[in-house]
Amino acid sequence: MKQTLEDDNVFYYNHSAFLAAARTITLYMQKQYKTGKSKKDRKDFDEWYSQKQLKMIADPELKYLIKARDEAIHIETIETGVTRTKTSSIGLTVEKGTPETEQVKEAESKPSAQSSPRTVRRFFPECKEYLFSWNDIPENDGKSLRNFLKKDLKINWIRKATIEKANDNKTIKVTDGKNLITLKLNKEDNKVTLEIQGGETYEYPLKEVSCELKVYSKGMDVIEFGEKQLAKLSKVVEDCEKRFP
Repeated sequence: MKQTLEDDNVFYYNHSAFLAAARTITLYMQKQYKTGKSKKDRKDFDEWYSQKQLKMIADPELKYLIKARDEAIHIETIETGVTRTKTSSIGLTVEKGTPETEQVKEAESKPSAQSSPRTVRRFFPECKEYLFSWNDIPENDGKSLRNFLKKDLKINWIRKATIEKANDNKTIKVTDGKNLITLKLNKEDNKVTLEIQGGETYEYPLKEVSCELKVYSKGMDVIEFGEKQLAKLSKVVEDCEKRFP
């Protein structure tokens, strides 16, 4: 997948192959250890693995991995968002010695350039709970928004802050009189921009669910997501090998 970011079709082929292969890791492990040396060995494995299964079932990312595999194999290509940002430039040439009114101008379009890999963002909103609902503010005093600002952005003054939403429903301001945070809604680009006065600016994915605008945490790059899940599955196998040498 890392080597084929420039070609969506090839990338999706490799992505589908990864999803299928990742799913077989624990299936292969079960097959291997269910045929242990003795009946006791097989029973010990079943008891051990049942506990591991409970943890994996409770993991929303691993749960999504199985869902994505089934969808990729039986239904359709997994939609993972924009692959990359493309840029293009125009070159202009003017024939020398020709009067200005008769100058021949040739516009040469250059191929789109692959942007830096850091801009490759593939969102998996199914993998995580939303941070807060835009609709709920300020009716319920923005409890979920306060929790997000305190826990994720370490905004310690949020407890005494007031939260106000503009009449056009496009801006939310959070302030304690000294500090200010502004959130701007952009439904066209499906995002919310958060600006800390005198500090950082962040962007968060926006998704409309049952007529409710929900703001999610930053999407995980699909390569990062794959490596993270592979590490989780590999850890299960390593634990198994240590427990049942």
